[in-house]
Amino acid sequence: MLFFTFAIQWPDRASAVETWAPWEASLTSTRPYANPYANVTVSVTYTAPTGEHTTGKAFWDGGSTFRLQAMFPKPGVWTWRTTASDAANAGLHHRTGTVTVTPFAGSNPLYASGYPKVSADARYLTYANGKPFLWLGDTAWSALIAASPSEWESYIDLRKKQNFNVIQVHTGQGWVKRSRDRSGNAPFMGSGPSLQWNPAYWREVERKVRYANSQGLMVYFTAIAEPGPGFPKTNTTEVRRFARNLAARMNGYFVVYAPVADGIPTPQIDAAGAELAASAPGHLVSAHPRVKFDPAQAFHDKRYTDFAGLQSGNGWVHDPYLKEPRKAFSAPVAVQNAIDWTLALYNQAPRKPVINMEGVYDSMRLQNGENLYYQQPYPVRLPRSMAYLAMLSGSKGITYGAGGVWNWGNTGNQATIGWPLDTALARPGATQMRYWFDFFSGMAWWNLVPQHQLIYDQSSNPLNRMAFAKTPDGRLGVAYLPENWQITLDLRDFAGPVSAKWYNPVSNAWNTTAEPSLVANRGIYAFQKPSGWEDAVLLLTVQ
Repeated sequence: MLFFTFAIQWPDRASAVETWAPWEASLTSTRPYANPYANVTVSVTYTAPTGEHTTGKAFWDGGSTFRLQAMFPKPGVWTWRTTASDAANAGLHHRTGTVTVTPFAGSNPLYASGYPKVSADARYLTYANGKPFLWLGDTAWSALIAASPSEWESYIDLRKKQNFNVIQVHTGQGWVKRSRDRSGNAPFMGSGPSLQWNPAYWREVERKVRYANSQGLMVYFTAIAEPGPGFPKTNTTEVRRFARNLAARMNGYFVVYAPVADGIPTPQIDAAGAELAASAPGHLVSAHPRVKFDPAQAFHDKRYTDFAGLQSGNGWVHDPYLKEPRKAFSAPVAVQNAIDWTLALYNQAPRKPVINMEGVYDSMRLQNGENLYYQQPYPVRLPRSMAYLAMLSGSKGITYGAGGVWNWGNTGNQATIGWPLDTALARPGATQMRYWFDFFSGMAWWNLVPQHQLIYDQSSNPLNRMAFAKTPDGRLGVAYLPENWQITLDLRDFAGPVSAKWYNPVSNAWNTTAEPSLVANRGIYAFQKPSGWEDAVLLLTVQ
């Protein structure tokens, strides 16, 4: 009785935070539950200074502690109020508070520009302030469970220097054989009615997200329907409960959600997607489909996906999740998928932004062709080529991946043997992704429309297929040549005489002398790549 009386005399709480920065408050339950993770829910209503309402949830964080997280898009005094499913719990029900929000005064691009959203024309992502958001992701699938805190911070610091702005993680094991994180915590405890998440484990996940955000990088959670060892992924009720709780814990952070990783639509995955859309209305939801085109199309059409995710992949010619005979990866297939699948999703209705979020890996085994499964050594340039080919085929961002990073140096089974983590992190491919990002950031990339039909000398060799995109106003065009010595383009749709410059995606160098100062926009013209270059990018502009 004394404990209960103390709880109902709590005063309203006041706190302060800057716009878009993470804010949290804690609540203390006054009633015990057999399973506080499952037996009680707490909804939160946030009211803006101008009267608009947004909603969220609180989550159980161990013992009698529940926490709520949020980020606020506008300055002023906000209020919050809770509603618990157990109205008799005075520590959780009808708790209130105020938050004084001031404009963000720092340089962090996330907090300065605001959480991303879909553009008005549904072609790309923008920050909240309207600035276009060019997605440059990296796959660190197993880092949540496999990386130590210090390793994670060093990794984030490196990727920040290389201009990455999204880290893609698997919410569960990330295809490695670990059941606990580096501190010895498992994701879940108990089973059946006693199943609950392990607060110690998910607090460490949250710390990793907070650090990434503090350095300007978002985190993309995939496989939310399969969040780790001990979780009954076929139980739709538990899938929804976990999705709701993860959305509550991450409500104050710059994260993106996908219910699936490497999968196809199932009732459980769709339930997770719908729950994420309902529980995190201010956050983006997408999907990371299996390396087939049909699942990408199916997830594109789901109401819960805000943008279309695509895995064009390493050149799979069989489904690794079905009992099909194993076949060697195909580099030509990888190139064709990066172009054709991206373009098909770009043209699919209803219109949604497309992100190719897993292409050809920077992989020792692919590049060595060391056994029958990795037959036909891949050109080392292929991860770089995929980035340009996908971007010019309608993707409004890309994701890089390196063998040894995605599995965090794990060598637990034959399928994942590759570079050690330090070697993989030092691959020049990641630096070349920074060049890719800087190149496109210097132009109105969001207005580029695929125009491959304007290439008059397209290669019949899939490995040397070229790509071309231009803006509708005819003032900007970009072409990519894998190993071709020239590209012949129809220039009649340009708005005037064209200025041409060649860009080297390996060295980050420009060549402005290989072409005439101006090329007439009267017909076709053959642009010849500078000698000695492997692949090249052609930039065409009209003054």
